[in-house]
Amino acid sequence: MYEVMLSIQRLVNKFGLELKDPAWDLVLSIMEAIIEHIETDSRASPASQVTSTLHDTICTIEQLMELGQFHGSVRRVFELIERCSPVRPEASVLRLITFLSSNIIPIRSDWIQRLHSLVDKYFKQETRTTIRVRALDVLSNVISLNRPAYEDELIELIVIPQLQHIESDPDLLVRTVAAQLLVHLALECENKRCLELLDILDKLLNRPLEQQGDVPITSEQDVADVKTVVVGLINIFTSKLFQLPSSHAIKAYKLLVGHLEAHYLKPAVFELVSSTRYLIFECFLRLRANSLYGLGYPDSVTGQVRFSPYLLVDHKEGERTGGGGSSPPPMSPAPTTYPTCTVTQLSLIQACKLVIACLRQERGELHTLSLPSLVLLFNMFLLTLLSLDKEVNSILTT
Repeated sequence: MYEVMLSIQRLVNKFGLELKDPAWDLVLSIMEAIIEHIETDSRASPASQVTSTLHDTICTIEQLMELGQFHGSVRRVFELIERCSPVRPEASVLRLITFLSSNIIPIRSDWIQRLHSLVDKYFKQETRTTIRVRALDVLSNVISLNRPAYEDELIELIVIPQLQHIESDPDLLVRTVAAQLLVHLALECENKRCLELLDILDKLLNRPLEQQGDVPITSEQDVADVKTVVVGLINIFTSKLFQLPSSHAIKAYKLLVGHLEAHYLKPAVFELVSSTRYLIFECFLRLRANSLYGLGYPDSVTGQVRFSPYLLVDHKEGERTGGGGSSPPPMSPAPTTYPTCTVTQLSLIQACKLVIACLRQERGELHTLSLPSLVLLFNMFLLTLLSLDKEVNSILTT
């Protein structure tokens, strides 16, 4: 077997530029037979001479392909690479993924199955970071290209099954890239799948608090995935303030509040890294309410405060998210094709309490962040959060 593989290698090295399609068919058929022998022979070792010579020959063929000087079947070469992808170099597998992704298009009846197979093999089963990240990139690109027609199906059949336990993944970079993908999808998603994506982000967000115990995190780099989720949730909250359904913005707000509360319930974990608290407080300090209790936030481009027509700050009895309740009954029971404009009331009491906790407990950068916007913030709270008058007054007098 070794002599056969060695002869194939010599042939490819010496005459690879001159071989035509019929000759390449024979070469690739022999290499397929050798791979099958390696797969079925329990005595075959990844470090054996046959295996080493085989992979060197595949690398030579790949070089010919890169130079545009390979005159055989590209598909068959990639089928060879796919069969032995676990032991192929990263660059080779990345080229394979690029080739496979080029065939994932809706005109093929099995395109979703092909995508699922690619993500399952090169993300879920793979251990090499670069390859796993590339698989996520392919997933993101396919969803972006086919979002209008297939978004719900792709999220249900691929994204959620593959990423629902991403918080358990030991690879920080993979978790971070997955978080970016989930945030991007949630920002654009307008149906119930958005809430499922937010549930996965919630598990990523609180991963350190659940898995660290009381061991402090010492570096901001160690929470890159958490920071990505926080930035994403802030974008989701501030973008979906002005969209229906309001449940998406409310869910994002609750996740931010819950995460911030956990910082003070288990202060040891995030004691040395404050960037996520900084970002959430910065978001809360930019919230505004007008005289009609409309919840507002500055536009990211113009800086001008926009007020949501769908979310009001609850200033009386606590949060009510069921359907607004303030709209009069319809004048006629006749059916209409226009969507119902639902107004939801959102309580900011917990956000106010957390700002107060920040002023009492934090030092340094977080404390200075609070001061410039404090007057405007408490003007809003005094307008809307009457139940906290004592706590507000205690802060204003210190």
